[in-house]
Amino acid sequence: TPRLREQGASRRWCWGMGAHTPIPFVQSAGFRTLQILAEIDANRAVIVRAGGIDVVVAGMVAHRSLTRLQEQGCVVLVNLAESDANQAAIARAGGIEAVVA
Repeated sequence: TPRLREQGASRRWCWGMGAHTPIPFVQSAGFRTLQILAEIDANRAVIVRAGGIDVVVAGMVAHRSLTRLQEQGCVVLVNLAESDANQAAIARAGGIEAVVA
């Protein structure tokens, strides 16, 4: 993953998800990728700086009726919530509301 960080993969992935929020397939693929990337400490800050929390919350809100997508989004948020700062960012982005909706 160091190479992914160097190449800005998280930033590009988050941009793509944000640009295609209405498309469930794109959101699902993005969530799966962010789940994996967010398992690694060093990637979490990169994902957050790239707008990852906002795109995950937006994807969850846009597709409330898709259970699997909701589950994937929750896993990403859980993986990102390893620090107090990220937990606060998730709350500010509406992540708590997205999870309980």
